[in-house]
Amino acid sequence: MRIKIGIIGFSKTLENLVSHIFENIDYIKFKHQFSIHITFYYNGINHMINEKGLKPDEVLEAIRGSLTTEEDDITFVREINNLPSRIKESKARIVIVSLPQLLKKQNYKLLKKLLENKIDIITTNKNEVVENIDELEDIAEYNNLFFSYIPALNLITPIGDLLENISSSFEIHGFEGIFNRFTNIIISEMIKNKSSVKEEVEFLKEIFPEHKELISEDLNGYDSACTAFLLARKYMTGNIKFEDIKIMGIENLNYEKIKKVVESGNSVKLLGKASYEDEILKIRVTPSIISKEHNFYNINDMSEAINIFSDFPTNTFFVAKGSDNIERDVALSIYRELIKYSIYTLKKFEH
Repeated sequence: MRIKIGIIGFSKTLENLVSHIFENIDYIKFKHQFSIHITFYYNGINHMINEKGLKPDEVLEAIRGSLTTEEDDITFVREINNLPSRIKESKARIVIVSLPQLLKKQNYKLLKKLLENKIDIITTNKNEVVENIDELEDIAEYNNLFFSYIPALNLITPIGDLLENISSSFEIHGFEGIFNRFTNIIISEMIKNKSSVKEEVEFLKEIFPEHKELISEDLNGYDSACTAFLLARKYMTGNIKFEDIKIMGIENLNYEKIKKVVESGNSVKLLGKASYEDEILKIRVTPSIISKEHNFYNINDMSEAINIFSDFPTNTFFVAKGSDNIERDVALSIYRELIKYSIYTLKKFEH
């Protein structure tokens, strides 16, 4: 079977994804029994040129040069106006959408139009999904589509896999998690250096200049709230709207404000929490005191973690080890979703 994949956007994440796919193409063919054709849809806007200054066609030519067979290939389409219709005509089975957040309104319209054209989607554009989730999921369900969303900074895929496995056999009553790697290391460094969040943010921006916007993204708790919301919506029972989430960030946090907490042997983490209160699903994001006995206490690097509370005999704890190569981590999450999609497609065709 041959799967035609459309990719809308151009970034280091998508470069990493394409490279990873073709590095593993022999394994994909053997294990999952399909070959791949990828088409990049590119409109020539500057944000779709990567940070090295290379144009998409130059990068794709370099990747294409490393391919060992003619049946696996990538192509490059520029300046497409009616994108959903063009993709449908090309018979692409699934589209990966990874576009800058500054185009949020246009991105939402594009996702909606793709679903209306009965095209399966994997997207990293979590903001657009969170703010329009009922409408987008309704369209996907009505058209019997594969619709997967991956928050761009979070290793949500392995955490989601864990929740899916538990929820298939046990009822999930709640969870708490460290959902943003930058926020976690900012607080950890602030405590170690007895400084402030603002100071640590500036220092981190010097280390990761290419991620300046991402470093600040969760200071107000928004990114953690997005992840908690998407996980709760998918794996817990209850209807909750994003605007109902209580969010408190860490923008104004400094060591002096938590000095007594730290001196008493505790720590502080920004947690996203979901639980039932009087049988109503509630989500909140807030800086929380973490005791030495808590399994989050020693998570001080660029990792994410979750405690899952369910009918399972013991609570489930999971750590998703992050790295400073965010683009690769997100690319691997997309790759995992593509493998899930191949299994979904095979089952769909069997029926």
